[in-house]
Amino acid sequence: MSKKPLTKKQHFVPQFYLRNFANSNNELHIYNAKERRIMKDRGASGICHDSFFYAAETGKPDDISQEVEDFFSAQIEDPLSKELPDIIKRLGNNEQITDNDKYTLAMFMNNMWLRNPTMRKQINDMEKKMLKWTNKMRYSHPSIDKELDKIAEEMGQALSEKEREDLKNIMINEEYDLKISNQSHLRFMLYAEHMQGFANLFFGQNWIVHISKCDRQFVTSDNPITVVMPEKMGFYGATFLERTHIFPLTPTIAIEAIYPHRDTGKKLKRKTHFKGAEKEIDRINLQIAGQAEYLYSSRPEEIKWFEDYSENIHRISEDNMKKLIHLAQVFKEE
Repeated sequence: MSKKPLTKKQHFVPQFYLRNFANSNNELHIYNAKERRIMKDRGASGICHDSFFYAAETGKPDDISQEVEDFFSAQIEDPLSKELPDIIKRLGNNEQITDNDKYTLAMFMNNMWLRNPTMRKQINDMEKKMLKWTNKMRYSHPSIDKELDKIAEEMGQALSEKEREDLKNIMINEEYDLKISNQSHLRFMLYAEHMQGFANLFFGQNWIVHISKCDRQFVTSDNPITVVMPEKMGFYGATFLERTHIFPLTPTIAIEAIYPHRDTGKKLKRKTHFKGAEKEIDRINLQIAGQAEYLYSSRPEEIKWFEDYSENIHRISEDNMKKLIHLAQVFKEE
């Protein structure tokens, strides 16, 4: 029996979802939001992936990477790819959306939120901070001198007082970097309670389903779940339910999940944007762009809009800088 070949190109955004934003040539128009430039069109298979993304160390194949890849493909993506088209059709046709439909969408949102590189970076950054804080406390304690001398002795070496102080200062001042594996992120996204619990939270929010029937369409990105924090937060920050989550489902449908205020009534309501309401689509697209490296669109118009917008912002910034320099010169002369 031949062994199944490893999947090297592992997607963190499902291809069947990305194809919703493909053009008639089955390609997506791409804008690099970080470098502010238009890129060559590509098919869904050529974007939103990394080499062995689900391995303990990205790029290095291991058993777990293929298991995770196969799990997402068989248990998550395949069933959803069959269920979602009917739900999308009902949303667009203003037909009834059941709680089961909403929960299916919530599960999909949760899956993309958990497995994304943005989540991985947040988890890894948190782990780095915790490890550095632990090391800082440890190396600030007086007992560390004897501990370091003991370790050096066991290794057949000796530490001078200067070497010991230099090492302590490096750890206390956090003048070093840590390389974190993907294991914490893998555990986090595959933990059964997270896969279920966060989906329940997405489901528990009130949803505004934006439907575009104007001259502007929604874009998606390499980070399809955009998280918008409220302006006012308490000491512990905003809870999950207090955050706004934006999810572009298709070029004409985007979900905005908001805090479930008791006085809002319906848990899911549609908001159709006709000609003249382009600014509302632009607002949502700009929020998506704010947390993305790459934007994807089914039409070149949206990508061109972002290019023009970036150029205008850059020009305004340059104009403001020139005004500040001029004012500084005026004050200096006075």
